[in-house]
Amino acid sequence: MTALDETFRAQRAQLRDSVVAQATAIWQTQHEDRNRYLAQVLTAVEGGQRAMATLTSAYLTAKAREVGHARFKALALDDYTVAKLRDTKAVEVYARPYGAFYGQLKEGADEAAAHASALDAVSKLAATDVHMAYTKSAADWMDGDASIGAYKRVPSGTCDYCEAAAEGLYHPTVQMPIHENCECDLEPVFGAAAIAATGLAFHAGDSGAVPSHEAGDLEARLDTTGTVPAPPKKRRDRGRT
Repeated sequence: MTALDETFRAQRAQLRDSVVAQATAIWQTQHEDRNRYLAQVLTAVEGGQRAMATLTSAYLTAKAREVGHARFKALALDDYTVAKLRDTKAVEVYARPYGAFYGQLKEGADEAAAHASALDAVSKLAATDVHMAYTKSAADWMDGDASIGAYKRVPSGTCDYCEAAAEGLYHPTVQMPIHENCECDLEPVFGAAAIAATGLAFHAGDSGAVPSHEAGDLEARLDTTGTVPAPPKKRRDRGRT
């Protein structure tokens, strides 16, 4: 991983964490007014998604220049919204924390525990949506570039499934499938020689684009990346749920 990769990873994490912090703060202060909460949280999240698409485009442009491939591709930032990436109404997605909140209360939890459950739901939604903007904008940027023959998944953390899914290459037009709260990176591979040098094969059945609303779903991820082996021994998944 180069200095450029490390810088981009840090910037991406900072952006994701900022959006998550904004989203959870909005829940804490506005949850009693459903419409105000939804308007504010969607403004924050979708602003973060557009910023992530812009950041990803700049990174991939610089990455291409590292290998002597000058290329710029403008992305339509309005393609990176909750509704378009999930193929679901945005207000329905971000109303889900209310289900967590009232569900906890119905089960007898105190209000503090119910709020904690709702905050966790908001946090996971925001983190996943910003990450989906990253994977989708990366796929859109790579699409149509003959110099990019593949990309690699770079796991973050200790998720067994992501580590297994990283043992293969993806075609550039395929949006990297993720699971909820996933933080995996992707790294483009330029040229046939570079692909051969990885020693990796393409994932089985990896021949077309994964619908973006499925790419954020764990079951769809496993369906579209071939057979991901079950880990021989359950390991602790630090911070990845």
